[in-house]
Amino acid sequence: MRVSEYGNFRARVAAMGGAREALDTTQKQLASGHRFSRPGEDPAAMSRLVRIERYEGDLERYRSNIQFGEGMINTANDAYQAIIAVLNDARTTANMMADSFQNGERQSQAETVQSMLDSLKALANTQFDGLFVFGGHLNASAPYIEDPVAPQNIAFIGDDGALEVDVAEGSRVRINHNATVGLNGGNGGVNIFELTEQLRDSLAADDQTAIQNTLDEWEQAIDQVTQAQSDLGANFKRLQTHKQINAVFKVELERTRSSLQDTDFAEAASELSLRQTAYEASLASSARVQGLSLLNYM
Repeated sequence: MRVSEYGNFRARVAAMGGAREALDTTQKQLASGHRFSRPGEDPAAMSRLVRIERYEGDLERYRSNIQFGEGMINTANDAYQAIIAVLNDARTTANMMADSFQNGERQSQAETVQSMLDSLKALANTQFDGLFVFGGHLNASAPYIEDPVAPQNIAFIGDDGALEVDVAEGSRVRINHNATVGLNGGNGGVNIFELTEQLRDSLAADDQTAIQNTLDEWEQAIDQVTQAQSDLGANFKRLQTHKQINAVFKVELERTRSSLQDTDFAEAASELSLRQTAYEASLASSARVQGLSLLNYM
């Protein structure tokens, strides 16, 4: 009989302890705003939260890459736009100086074209965040320099390396343009520097025929730089697309994180009331059985 009474006593104490622990848990959830504070309280949810944190870290890296890529592309695009303006000015000068009535005035324009050449060089050495946007992989130093053999001309010492950034799992986007094609006459195009140098030298020599020989190439030069802008624009749109997709994914991750981790306050408040009632009932029941009020000892 004594064993039975002792067993009943232990059962009542255990019930009170369980009710108190459940009450404490709910109170902590309301106070902290989190469903659990230790991994062991919900291992499955904690495992998912760890994965979510990893995904969020990846998304932050992609966001930073996309932001950098946007800056690179916008800077290169602006430089190309300014280069087109200089080429248009050079073409206008070439067309004017190709006319016979300009005899005797051509040499005075050679210095003007030299200034255009200087502008082209400066624009081709445009930088973003310390990198030369038209240098390819060799972007730590200026890719366009004075030709060591002919200092009055311009030489290219960069390369055609592609700069790519991760924008999503398994997806990369190129954020620079191949200057060999856009500016240097690669793939059968026009070297805009050599063309401008040719115009300058022809003006200095007052060589009308040589000037006329450049006229068709100005349009080609402008078209190829415009095409380079178009290529950059296509890659910029790819960055924007991934930026939008990643933003949606981030919202979904935040929603999932909240459902796993955050306390539902309405539900927790209701549960707190129920658990408070259950705890008080266990105390009252034990007090009646033992013939004393345990509340006096709490």
